[in-house]
Amino acid sequence: MYWAVGAHIYTPLPFRPGHGGLGELFRAHAFVNAGSLAPPDAPLTDELVRTARVAAGAGVALRLGRTARLELNYAIPLRALPDDRTASGLQFGVGVHFL
Repeated sequence: MYWAVGAHIYTPLPFRPGHGGLGELFRAHAFVNAGSLAPPDAPLTDELVRTARVAAGAGVALRLGRTARLELNYAIPLRALPDDRTASGLQFGVGVHFL
């Protein structure tokens, strides 16, 4: 059993070039993601809440057509368990819109 939730906000870059230029493809964004995973036989409410992980970050996204984007983000783990290997810092990502 698992749960996941995310909140993302996108905005145009404050220094983008004139209308219709390459700057129209870039957006600044910020996000918070959380989630948890538990074995099927675990007491769901206790295990899923107790083991939740949370991360937040900000970055720049480049739109690739109508369905994909490339992202360069700085992410920070806000909540992790002692055995997790966490790493704050720059991350590169690829996103796809399915709907």
